[in-house]
Amino acid sequence: MKFWLLLLVLSLSSCLQKNLNTIKEKLGLAPKAQLQEEILNIQMPSLNEVWALEDAPVAKEVTAYDKLSPEQKQKYQIAFIKEMMWEIRRVPATDNDYQNYLNMLIQGGTREGIINGLMVDNYYRGLEEQKQAVISPTIDFTKQFMAQFLAQKFKDDLLFDVNVYRLKRIMSEKVFSLLDKMQGQKDYQESWYALFSQKMAQDYPELWQNQLRKNTDPVFHYQWAQSMPSGHIKSEVIIKLHRVLNHLNKI
Repeated sequence: MKFWLLLLVLSLSSCLQKNLNTIKEKLGLAPKAQLQEEILNIQMPSLNEVWALEDAPVAKEVTAYDKLSPEQKQKYQIAFIKEMMWEIRRVPATDNDYQNYLNMLIQGGTREGIINGLMVDNYYRGLEEQKQAVISPTIDFTKQFMAQFLAQKFKDDLLFDVNVYRLKRIMSEKVFSLLDKMQGQKDYQESWYALFSQKMAQDYPELWQNQLRKNTDPVFHYQWAQSMPSGHIKSEVIIKLHRVLNHLNKI
């Protein structure tokens, strides 16, 4: 009896694993064994070479996200709006915000366009005029991030004088510029995103509530980026970047 029970357990375990792998494949999240080549080759693109490229706003091929139903996509967009308003402006999204931004996205607007719009209007200009100086932990993070992920640097005197909201806008603009240049280059965005997300998960585990952001495996983040449109990669970077800056600068 124990023998047959063991066989049944092993059989169910095998079936569950096969089903899990099938689901991952449909979502663009193939098992690790199928990505051994990518595992070995996830490395930072030469950022100086990337900066020398022309902007290449080439749309990605159809992704797993593109195959979701409108109802499923709306859940992602609602979560994006909620986090975007809080992390960029430190205010909760209102019903009017949800309605306006959902309509913009349904009509073909982009996440990048919405984020940029939030950081150039009169409301955000008011935030930049507040006395919200950048403090030492934020300065240290900014220097490291700029060097490692943008191949650029700020002068120390500029960092001490800049308002933290202005710093968040400047860094966001630089991230968008770099990722725009990576479009059209195979795996550049995915690799950059994977290494960035690994770094954020390792250094600030207390900031991430969901398992996707907590994960320290770059392959996991690489696979996620492969399954998403470029605009989702960009918005995820901005949300993570702003959350870290808000945390470090205590705003």
